[in-house]
Amino acid sequence: MTVAAVFVLALAPALFWFWFFARRDQRPEPAWLIFRTFVWGAAMVIPAVLLEAGISNIFGELAMFFLVGIIEEGCKLIAALSIAKNKEFDEPIDGLIYATAAALGFATLENFFYLLNHGSSLILIRGPISTLGHILFTGAWGYAMSVRRFSSRRFVLRKGWLLAALLHTIFNFLLLGASAKIGLEWLLLPFMGLMVLMWRLMGAYYKKSVDDEKRHVQHAMDLVQK
Repeated sequence: MTVAAVFVLALAPALFWFWFFARRDQRPEPAWLIFRTFVWGAAMVIPAVLLEAGISNIFGELAMFFLVGIIEEGCKLIAALSIAKNKEFDEPIDGLIYATAAALGFATLENFFYLLNHGSSLILIRGPISTLGHILFTGAWGYAMSVRRFSSRRFVLRKGWLLAALLHTIFNFLLLGASAKIGLEWLLLPFMGLMVLMWRLMGAYYKKSVDDEKRHVQHAMDLVQK
């Protein structure tokens, strides 16, 4: 399979998952801004890999394992923050949309390298599991981006980032343990439970975003009427 074909294969799950989540946005974001955030997300794979390699070489693989979530969620957050002050970021749901774009950029390039090294059939696992996981982790800080944008709450973004990093770390532990063939196959059940939990959390974040938008609109109307 050619490099171009591998890239298309790595990109396909991202296109599907972005459509699946972004269709909830009643006022879609500009395509160029989504694309820019996606590209920034992909670019952040490079510093993430370098940081992880450096930590692994200095402190060992165990330390790197527990810091992967912090590093990768931090890198994706930096990519999404590139639009934090953009005028198009004008409604609460936008934080989740741009977080998803950054996550999918990161996941696409990561998938591309995995497919090149381990074979194209790996997309059957990484497409519905790892790619989706990257999106679901970001729900915590994606919603937090909107809270910080439309309110004065302090430290909310930091808390969202740390929650995303924790979910990412638990995800890695359960998935690697369940697939290691060392008697930990039972971890598949809590792994599935984690995926359900993160899916429900993402749904809750979208619902909160819609509710926040209604309050935002109502507040604006109240100001106009005064």
